[in-house]
Amino acid sequence: MKKGAVKMICIQPTSDNQRTSLDEAIRRVLRVLQEEKGANITQLAKAAGLNWKTADKVMTLLTEISVALEGKGIDAYDTGQSKMYLLTDRVGLESLPASLRDLYVRKEFPKATDEQRLLVGLMLKGATSARMAVRMERVKQADTLLQKGRIKRTKDEHAYLTEIGMRIARGTLITYPELVKDQHLMQNSDRSAPSKVGQG
Repeated sequence: MKKGAVKMICIQPTSDNQRTSLDEAIRRVLRVLQEEKGANITQLAKAAGLNWKTADKVMTLLTEISVALEGKGIDAYDTGQSKMYLLTDRVGLESLPASLRDLYVRKEFPKATDEQRLLVGLMLKGATSARMAVRMERVKQADTLLQKGRIKRTKDEHAYLTEIGMRIARGTLITYPELVKDQHLMQNSDRSAPSKVGQG
């Protein structure tokens, strides 16, 4: 190999009688792009085992998506009945790749805050709707979360996560996965007495 030449990985091409689906073609092209410093359409097509036309279509689509998502991201969250998607702006730490963002947060904040722990605890208990709310004591952190719109309370003093509360809880759990094994996480809540809201 000549000095400075681009070393291309090669993915086994599909047979002539088997069409490559768009999602598979995208995965192949992304795999090549992750391995290479740069490549033209012909090189991408050859390395990904695709024809030139398919590789060109994939790169056109990826480029359009990249432009549309510049400075933005797609958040997905489960409402209990369906999955909702939201296009949001990425600013500050959110603009960083997830791995770098989590590394920075862990360095600056080695432990999750009490408020974050309460949110994660509610999520792990499945308190994501009024029907699944759990009993929670009137602690300062819970009142603060209520004021911020992270949680809601039922008439019988049970608590559950709002949509933004669920998003924060998921993000916290990604950054601090050890919280899953924290036995004291929900010491201020009780799952033994589910809320009667919405129960006939």
